[in-house]
Amino acid sequence: MIEIPREKFRMGKKSGHWTRSNMGFEEARAPAMAPTAAPTAPARSPLESLSQLCHQTTTKLTALWSGDGLPEAEQTERIEKMGTEIRNLLSEWVSTEEAKLLQLREQVPELESELRGLSGVLDERGADIDPSWQLVPRHQSLLSEVERCRAMAAERTTQREECEAQHTTILDEIELPKEDDSARRASMANEPRATEPRGLSTALLERMRKRLSEVVSERASRIDQAAILSSDIERLRKDIGIPDAAPDEGSAPRTGSKYSTSALAEQEAKLIQLQTEAERRQNVLRECAAYIKDLELELKLEPHECTTLPQNGLHKEVLEAYNAELERLEKLKAESLAGLLIQARGRLQALWGQLHMCEAETRAFKPAWSPEVSTDDSTPPSEEVTVQTEKVSTGRGCGWFTCTGVGREASPREGLIRWLVMGGSPLKLSIA
Repeated sequence: MIEIPREKFRMGKKSGHWTRSNMGFEEARAPAMAPTAAPTAPARSPLESLSQLCHQTTTKLTALWSGDGLPEAEQTERIEKMGTEIRNLLSEWVSTEEAKLLQLREQVPELESELRGLSGVLDERGADIDPSWQLVPRHQSLLSEVERCRAMAAERTTQREECEAQHTTILDEIELPKEDDSARRASMANEPRATEPRGLSTALLERMRKRLSEVVSERASRIDQAAILSSDIERLRKDIGIPDAAPDEGSAPRTGSKYSTSALAEQEAKLIQLQTEAERRQNVLRECAAYIKDLELELKLEPHECTTLPQNGLHKEVLEAYNAELERLEKLKAESLAGLLIQARGRLQALWGQLHMCEAETRAFKPAWSPEVSTDDSTPPSEEVTVQTEKVSTGRGCGWFTCTGVGREASPREGLIRWLVMGGSPLKLSIA
């Protein structure tokens, strides 16, 4: 039986590491070292790699054929066949690349010409492309610049067409006076076309946008004007009591757009017509109210005998209420006509005395000397009877007194004066 001595460990004097002593031999254990990277081969070009691939392929095929006992003549035949196929493939690649480069050469002048045209239309300076550049980078730079200019031209063409279309549409809608309309249309038509130099320049587009902004502002102003006119018309319709207009009648003009010059003129004419009618009715009601007040005072009516009349509104019901009150008061006057005539004749005689008129002059006005007291509510004789602007002296100064008979339409107040002076009847209120 072989006895294996036990290992003894002790610290080395020089290395400072633990060492193993086995059968009289000392074995030092060195510290662990980091692995070193294997040296890298220099990078090969694609052509070198392709050549090496062909060499490796033929070497492998030769070893394969030789190991299997393929005759050398047949090996040569197969290698030649493979070489022919490789040559045809490479020749095809060369032909294709030559055609591509030829096409690029032909496109370069075309791209340069198109770029010059686009630069002129856009009024933009293109990128600097050095003619001395090689074919491929020069072609790529030209193509990139042309595509950028094409996109810019397409965008500006759309903007121009939209601007022109909106300008024409708004002009058709607002229908400006002929000279103004022709001038605005000509200002757009006289600009260069989109395919002509500066036809898509930023300056041209700014001019077109400015003209469009002007007609847009004009249209907005007309919209506001139409809204104001429509509001005033509706308000007057309600005040006067005219039924609301039908939707087609109130919103759309007879011809053209509701914002055209003719449409606004039509609305203004409607408003003037309503304003005139409202003013006429206000004047009639004002005169009637004053006339009714005078009658109430003349007839010495008590408050409970007076009718409360509407103070607001111009519609037909208000006019009818005033007319009914006039008829009621006139009927009361007719019943007390004799006393009123006697009072009026007394007042005339006093005036004649103040004016020192002779009897012959006063007898020219026959109604004042007639012994009969007429209660007929008819008009005076058909001949015109006028006391021409006679000056009446009073203690408070001088006043002017004028009375006219039949021959013109009189207001309710004038009718009352005629009735008091000449014995006639006041004119009735006519309701339109």
